[in-house]
Amino acid sequence: MPNFLPEIDDASAILFLITDVDGVGSLTSAIASRAENQQKNGFEIIGLRDLSAQDFNELPVNVDRIHEIIQKFKKALQISGSGNTQKIDLFFAVMTIEAWMLAFTGAISKWAKIPEENVLQILSSFNLEEIKSPSNILKQIATTSSRKNPKSFHEVMSLVSYITDFEINNVYESNKIPNFNKFWDRLISLSDSGHLSTAFPPYSA
Repeated sequence: MPNFLPEIDDASAILFLITDVDGVGSLTSAIASRAENQQKNGFEIIGLRDLSAQDFNELPVNVDRIHEIIQKFKKALQISGSGNTQKIDLFFAVMTIEAWMLAFTGAISKWAKIPEENVLQILSSFNLEEIKSPSNILKQIATTSSRKNPKSFHEVMSLVSYITDFEINNVYESNKIPNFNKFWDRLISLSDSGHLSTAFPPYSA
């Protein structure tokens, strides 16, 4: 396996190899085709994908839906011949990654060039992880400014560039998006493990 890692002077640095997967349906095969070699080379594997309202609502309300979906996903990984699936961490953005983005109202305010109070007013009646189409809310906000398609790569990169450590801490402390907190906890834990990490976020433009 070629050495594709850069030279890093800081021994405490955490390196991420991010694989952009073309749609959520390809995530299983993307992980399965790489897991064994990456685990042998000291990587910890983290999968992140959107969870649509349809997928979520297909499960009964009296179960831990995220847990059930993760177990189903891991079974698919086993069938696909992945490495040690117990050491593959899976996280879901409910109900798609745009719900997570909506939590960062300060960044949205700067991105859309509108007062943060306006953003908060638009979101005041929503539980972020229960919005069936959070991208539509972002589009609604975008129409009030010069922004165009908030799902385009350019606009996503522009929005997230405004997210600060301070706002991440505020969102985390508010627990408005519990599944983001779980994902963030896992990333923070890497600073203690000293491992390399490979992440598989789906691209869903």
